[in-house]
Amino acid sequence: MKRVLLFLFSAVLASLLAACSYIPPVQNNPPISEGHPPEVIEEVKEEEEEIDLPEEEEIKESEEEEDEPPRPVETPGQDNVSAKSLSFWYQLKADRVNTAPEIGQLLAEYGGIFVGPPQKTVYLTFDLGYEAGFTPKILDTLQQQGVKAAFFVTGSFVKNQPQLVKRIASEGHLIGNHTESHPDLSQFSPSEILHELKAVDSLLAALGLPSTEFFRPPQGVFSEVVLKTAGDHGYRAVLWSFAYRDWLTDNQPEPELAKKTILAGAVPGSVLLLHAVSRSNSEVLGEVIEELKSRGYSFGSLNDL
Repeated sequence: MKRVLLFLFSAVLASLLAACSYIPPVQNNPPISEGHPPEVIEEVKEEEEEIDLPEEEEIKESEEEEDEPPRPVETPGQDNVSAKSLSFWYQLKADRVNTAPEIGQLLAEYGGIFVGPPQKTVYLTFDLGYEAGFTPKILDTLQQQGVKAAFFVTGSFVKNQPQLVKRIASEGHLIGNHTESHPDLSQFSPSEILHELKAVDSLLAALGLPSTEFFRPPQGVFSEVVLKTAGDHGYRAVLWSFAYRDWLTDNQPEPELAKKTILAGAVPGSVLLLHAVSRSNSEVLGEVIEELKSRGYSFGSLNDL
């Protein structure tokens, strides 16, 4: 009897040990992500299984495309045209203009203007970035003296002073392009340069005025790219052979000094740059014109250069 009980006890113990040592097989299904029901996970799994890998030939083409260099972005300086920024400034000289020969040569190559022939003729030009209240007086003086000038206007001036722009044109003066926003054009791409010029033309057209072939780079800063881009679309750069520090409205030279300075800069062929925001210029302009006439000077048009 004891042997029977011992046998039964051993059999039960073996069964219990076998049950405790059982390890279920590992499942290959991905764990259920938090917040997503099991059926969503199954759909994702099915979609992943349906993705076809590209053929070997397609993979090779893809690799070849990656090896190709990126397409060039439009930037100044292409086609062997220099994008180097050039700053045109002035130096007074008794006999003629004195400027860097290479800059003068570059301007001449693209039809630019900074001085006229060595004759007793001067070319009077004004820059108009904004109105300070002196342009009407300047126009009055020019009309009284029978002198024509060129006025280089910005886009903002045309927008804010349309009646003055119309008066300038109606009294026979040339209107020049001083760009839409007065930027450093040497830092612009060809398309940006063209936009700056065409925008002013559009504003003039809205006033019933023709576009102009003459443009003046703001601050006298330009590059060969600027000259070529503008030239390709019919524009000519106009710089100067005389200018002086007359644009600071809160630091104006005394009228007598302004007169003396302008007259000293007026040599045969001078392209005179004056700013219409200058009170001193507006006060002495009539005297300057009369003195130059007494010295045998005439006043020419940029159209003659």
